[in-house]
Amino acid sequence: MNEVLFHLKGSVSLKDAINFTYETTARMYLLVSLLMLIIISSVLKQESIWLFSSLAIALACGYYWGMKHIAKKNYLSNQLMQQETTYEFLKSGIQVSFESGSSMIPWDKVYKITISRNCFAIFLSRKQALLLPKYWFTSKSSKDFEDLLYSLIPKNKIKRSILF
Repeated sequence: MNEVLFHLKGSVSLKDAINFTYETTARMYLLVSLLMLIIISSVLKQESIWLFSSLAIALACGYYWGMKHIAKKNYLSNQLMQQETTYEFLKSGIQVSFESGSSMIPWDKVYKITISRNCFAIFLSRKQALLLPKYWFTSKSSKDFEDLLYSLIPKNKIKRSILF
């Protein structure tokens, strides 16, 4: 049997899911907003800039609200995410246990890992991730966990979020 290298237990809250959505979409959000303002200010005549700048700001606010709504809807529809989950990190992979069952994820099946200000996200595909909020860790155990990930996963699969 594999030795457990790291053990975590917890459940992801709605706030965690919303924060993760904002963190992963912030770069695109800022880029699109900036691009819209540049286009508006360079293309339009002076008297119509105010109108379209207001529209750009309204769209940015709508995007912010929309992301929150989508994150909430996705969270509420995912019963597994809401359950208390046990994660055991082994040399061979991640043993994930829920109330309804368990699964072993080999390290070579991990798509990528994103380390942000608030969480570790272990992506199993482009759209599916295991969220591990950093408040589940102490500052030392967070650093130890990060070191463990770097020792088990190729460095090109680990990304650090630069905005948040």
